Amino acid sequence: MKKYLTILIVALVLLLSLLIGVTLPAQAAAKPGKCTSLHYVRTGDTLRYLSTIYKMDAWFIVQANNNQAQKPNYPIYLGSRLCIPNDPEGKPKKLAGYILDQVPADFYPRLLGRTITITAYGFGRSSTWIVKVDDKKYKPLFKPRVKGRYEQKYQVPVTSKLVCLKNITTDFQVCRKVIK
Repeated sequence: MKKYLTILIVALVLLLSLLIGVTLPAQAAAKPGKCTSLHYVRTGDTLRYLSTIYKMDAWFIVQANNNQAQKPNYPIYLGSRLCIPNDPEGKPKKLAGYILDQVPADFYPRLLGRTITITAYGFGRSSTWIVKVDDKKYKPLFKPRVKGRYEQKYQVPVTSKLVCLKNITTDFQVCRKVIK
């Protein structure tokens, strides 16, 4: 009998709380500056284009993605996911036109025999990347030192299928299938 009485009291308290408007939120509202959506970077995307389609200053997109879009030229990477913030706060920083209009950085791993050549386009010159081929790390580290196109070669097994570059500063990682 006590058990039924307890259940009845709990049910009445819940019903009463609903009637007077005291409810527990099912999900907290998104906080300002947090991601409301994700954008997958495709060929042709630029910071200027993203700021236009999401109707916000490009600087807020860069800030929300500081793990991948870093100084000096805030590159974005083909195939990566970008956080699109809701209700960004603060004053935006003016970005130069060449930064707003740069195409996404990308790389292509080509295998010829036991040598894999990684050709990168648009990577920041001050960035350093760990090279992983099928989850095995290789040295030397990948350090683009010229603007534009950069190549580096590694000796790998002939059966290699996937190459990943992981930024040593931010842990951002981007992967590509090996082209044979």
